[in-house]
Amino acid sequence: MKRAITLIIAASIILSCFSFPALAESTAPARASKTISYYIDNDTSDTTNCYNIRSGYAAYIKDSDYYNGDLRRTYSSSRSDSYSWMRKTSFGNVVQYEPIYLTIGVYLKSTVLSDSAARYWCAQHDAAYIMFSLNQSTNANGWSFHKYTIKTNSSTAGWYNIQGVEVMPSGTGSGYSAADAISVYASTSR
Repeated sequence: MKRAITLIIAASIILSCFSFPALAESTAPARASKTISYYIDNDTSDTTNCYNIRSGYAAYIKDSDYYNGDLRRTYSSSRSDSYSWMRKTSFGNVVQYEPIYLTIGVYLKSTVLSDSAARYWCAQHDAAYIMFSLNQSTNANGWSFHKYTIKTNSSTAGWYNIQGVEVMPSGTGSGYSAADAISVYASTSR
C-alpha cells in the first residue's frame, strides 16, 4: 500500500512539472495589437482626418466611373510627379520591432491609363519606402488589393509607422498615370 501511494505521489510530481509550464503559457497576457482601416479619395473632403499632397497630377478629370466621380492624372513619363493620400495622425506599431501588416487598395477605373509600372510608396515621417509597382492599364477595373509589411524606419529604429500612401509615375511611356482613391488596412497582427 505504501509503495502504491509513493508511486501516485511521484507520478503527480512528475505530471505537475509538465502541467504548470503549459498552464503558465496559456494564461500569459496576449501581445498588444492595433488595427486601423480607412479610405481616402483624391481631393478628399475629409479634411478633419486626411489631406492630399500633389506635385504634378494637374489634370482634374470627372467621370461617373471614377471614385466619387473624379480623379487626378499626369503623364506616365513624368517621373518626378507624385500624389499622396495622407492622414493627420500616423498609425504605428505597439511593440518595438513588431511589423505592421498592410493591405493597400487602389481604385482605378479608366480605359485611358497606360502606366505599366506606377510606383506606390509607404509615407512615414522621415521618408517614403516603395511598397509595390502596379500596371495601371491592366488594373483599371475598380479595386485591386496589395499586401506589404512595414519593417523599416530610418529615424527611430524599430518604431514603424504609416502616415500615408504615395504614387509616382513609372517615368516611361507616352500615356497616362492616375491617382484616384485608396484604402488602407493596417494591423500589428496577422
